[in-house]
Amino acid sequence: MNEIFKTTLTKIVQDKIFLGLLLIGLLTIFVGFGNNSDVSQNNNNNNNSKSENNSNKSENDANKVQFEVEPKLAVDFVKWWLTGSMDYNASSALNNHQEAAKWMTSEANSMFNANFWSADLANGILQGHYAGQFQTTDVKALAINPDGSVVVGFQGNMLFQTTKSPTVQQILADVLVRKDKQGLRISGIYNRTMPIIGQLIH
Repeated sequence: MNEIFKTTLTKIVQDKIFLGLLLIGLLTIFVGFGNNSDVSQNNNNNNNSKSENNSNKSENDANKVQFEVEPKLAVDFVKWWLTGSMDYNASSALNNHQEAAKWMTSEANSMFNANFWSADLANGILQGHYAGQFQTTDVKALAINPDGSVVVGFQGNMLFQTTKSPTVQQILADVLVRKDKQGLRISGIYNRTMPIIGQLIH
């Protein structure tokens, strides 16, 4: 038996063509297994990647739908919010402005105060030096943002009675309405006109 094996081995070694084919065959088998393993690993990685991407996309879509604001709802919200935020009556302004501030982010509230409810103006109203009334003429949705928030524009006339004489100022502004877990919020304000304190009091 050993002699048959030795004889066969000797013939294989002497026959270089056969030996080459045998080595190529063995290499093909090993390389084939390696490639299959790599391909399988790559497929698994790709599938995991796709799964994660799909999961993230679904999460983002769900968040967008959850916090998406209907334009009509945004307009109705701003109309309601204006009744308190633009109150310049001495007997009700303070409470209404405090309530309106609850529906604004801190940044939006700072912007609002700088343009429509400065300390000087508030003191003048509360002490009876000025009396004012805001009459809304138009409120409408201007744009829907990709994140689901809505830009709402409003305009109206600010009627003020000062110690000098009655004055009228047209107000034109945009507010950004977002939705969070607590509900709708004013998260940005852009006043297109001069701040009230600038024209009405001085």
